[in-house]
Amino acid sequence: MHRKQLVRPMPTWEEQSLCIGATFSVAATNGMDDTRRVSIEGFCQSVDYLFASVQDALESDLGGEVLMHERQIKSGLHEVLKLTVAVPFLFGVPPQLEVLNEAIRTGGGIVDRVRHVWLIQAGSGL
Repeated sequence: MHRKQLVRPMPTWEEQSLCIGATFSVAATNGMDDTRRVSIEGFCQSVDYLFASVQDALESDLGGEVLMHERQIKSGLHEVLKLTVAVPFLFGVPPQLEVLNEAIRTGGGIVDRVRHVWLIQAGSGL
C-alpha cells in the first residue's frame, strides 16, 4: 500500500493569517446608557489573543472595562468569544470606537459586521 505524501508542508501560523473557526462578538456601551450600544462581530485567529488585546486597550487607553466575557467551543473546532464592554464617552468626542476597532485588528480580528443601536424613548410632554 502506497501512502500519498504532501506536496508542500502545512502553512505556519503566520502564513495562515486567519482561522475561520474562531469568531467573536463585542457589545459595547458607555456603561451608563444601555439603550445606545455598538455590536461588532467578526473572525479572529485566536479568541485568547483577541480578548487580551481588547482588555488591554480598554483598561490602559480608554479607562473602560470588560463587564462580561464568555468563551464557547462549538462542535469541537469552532471557538466563539462574546464580550460585553463598557467604554466611557463611547458616543462622545473623540470617537472611542476607533480605539476599540484598532484593538480588535491588533488582536488578529477581522470585523465582519458593525451594528449601532440607538433606542430613542419618547420623553414626557411639557
